[in-house]
Parts: sequence; C-alpha cells; structure tokens
Amino acid sequence: MRALLLLIIVTLAACKDPAPAPPAPAPVPSPSPAVAVKRTPIDEAAAAGTIEAWDRAATQLDATFAACTTPTAECLEAGRDAVAAHGRAQKLEHLTDPRSPNVPVALPARTVALVAACDAYAKRAEPGDPELPRIEMIAAHEQYAHGWLDATVTRTEEILREHRDSEAAALAVPPLLDALRRMGRATELKGWVDSLLADTRFLAGKAELRELLEGLHALAPP
Repeated sequence: MRALLLLIIVTLAACKDPAPAPPAPAPVPSPSPAVAVKRTPIDEAAAAGTIEAWDRAATQLDATFAACTTPTAECLEAGRDAVAAHGRAQKLEHLTDPRSPNVPVALPARTVALVAACDAYAKRAEPGDPELPRIEMIAAHEQYAHGWLDATVTRTEEILREHRDSEAAALAVPPLLDALRRMGRATELKGWVDSLLADTRFLAGKAELRELLEGLHALAPP
C-alpha cells in the first residue's frame, strides 16, 4: 500500500508543469557618444594663462565683434569679451603705474587696444544696455591713470548724466572731481559737488562718497 502511494506521488510530481524560465535581462543601452564642448577664445586664453594667449583671444574677439552687422546678444557678448581679454593682457604686462600724471603720457599699445575695444562696444550698444556704463568706466579709468584729464571728464560726466543709477556712476565721481580740480575748472567742480550732494537718492548708502563731496563743498569758496 505504501509503495503504491509513493508511486502515485512520484507520478503526480512528474506531471506538473515545468517552472517558468527566469526573464531575460534587460538590454544595457550603449553609452551615448561624447559631445565635444566648444571652447571660446576666453576659455582658451584662461587655460593657457599667458599674455600671448590673451592677446590672441582679444584679436579673435575684436574680429568677431567687428563682423557683426546687428547688435545681437551674441554680438554684444563678443564685444564685452574683447574688452575683458584686452584687460587681462594689459594686466599681465606689469607696466609701472603712472598714477595719473598732470601731463598726459602716451598710452601703451595694449591700453590703446583696450580703450578702442571699449569705444567699439559703446558705439554698438543700445542706450539701455546695463553693461555700457561699466565698459565706459574701464576706458575712463585707463585715461585717467595716464593723465588724459579732458577725456576723463568727458567720459565720467556722460556716465553720471546718462547712467546715474548704475554702479559705475559712483566710481566715476572721484576721477571726475579730481580731473576738474587739477585742470583748474573750479566752477564746474563746484557745480558737480553741489549737484551730487543734492541727489539724496544717488548718495543713499554711499557714506564715503558723501564725505568726499562734503569735504570739497567746505573747501569751495563762497
């Protein structure tokens, strides 16, 4: 009887459906081909870190900007990058700081190129371009540093008249006032001091600038 029972159990087990096969593994996707990232002239110059590399970048960007026919965002970016590249090359030149002499001195070649890049950008920029006053101030600073006081006055006055709300406006005040003082243009100097002191909105949060203006106001003849 027991033997018959075992025979039945073995027979039933043999008749069961076979266990399902495990699922096939999911195919592993092949890696996507690497996309080469295009390096800009600024990237190339920054990687090299040499004055020659920055000169090359500035030349390339000058050409790109000059080739623009309309002031698109890409065009203006090339213009700003050209200014930056010229500035980096100039800083690596390590020339002696003339400390704004009273008599204008010749601008070094790289400074001439930097100011020219600023002027090129200013000619193409829209009047409301937020980068325009900063670019103009770069040129004004270089001209002031080399004793070009008339040019300094022209640029800084324009910044203060046209871009009073920009960060560059506060930076424009000291070289403007100093240039007027050194050229003996006392009436214009007093006019700017009085005008800026009356502009409470402009002076808000500018304690050092207010102190400078108040000191000059106290020294001015009645």
